[in-house]
Amino acid sequence: MVVQNIERLFIFLNNGSSVGDMVENKPSRKEREFKQRKEYILESAEELFAEHGYENTSMAMIAEKSEFSVGSVYNLFPSKNDIYSNLLIGKLTNLYDGISLILKRDITSLEKIREVIEFNMNLIHRSEKFLIIYMNDVARYEWGLDSCIESSDKNLHLKVLDLIVKLIKEAQIDGFIRSDIDPEKTLLIFKKLTFAYLLDAVSKSDVFDVQKSVDEMYDIFLHGVGT
Repeated sequence: MVVQNIERLFIFLNNGSSVGDMVENKPSRKEREFKQRKEYILESAEELFAEHGYENTSMAMIAEKSEFSVGSVYNLFPSKNDIYSNLLIGKLTNLYDGISLILKRDITSLEKIREVIEFNMNLIHRSEKFLIIYMNDVARYEWGLDSCIESSDKNLHLKVLDLIVKLIKEAQIDGFIRSDIDPEKTLLIFKKLTFAYLLDAVSKSDVFDVQKSVDEMYDIFLHGVGT
């Protein structure tokens, strides 16, 4: 049932919906074409970033892969960092909206934790190589080093973490997670586990078992590794 819920959630988000959508506005043909051009450039850039890394990818490479002129790419995105930022915002928005929807479900906080882990793991499986670049950038940002993360990306990243802290506090009240540990420290465990499975997904991309990884992370997060 959880898998079906997560698949429906991804379909909902991939159709461009969000938690804040209250009125259905049909875009014009010109708006649709503009959006499609931007999405194709972003998809091409993501593949190149994943394959060559951010620093080793040029705007000319992105233009060639997306089959646009360099000038056309610059008309849509002023810089390579703007492309990177748009990719991050898209993924973070999906993550934020997905977790928000899970937190609104009429299920126990324990079930919500499992669904959040499954949602994260499926997101990792869909774009693990690019997420490695992002996670490394996040680490640089958190250590006060130079990073490509813009202020809007940082704010969205922090909003995602706030949602997880909210869920941790809910689970503490329900008695599923130890209440004597600071929720921020429990969040740190969640983040480190997520990054560990992200690294595992990259190294075993052909054989990475999403469901097995969900079961493992869920068990380790709640019960630790002791016997």
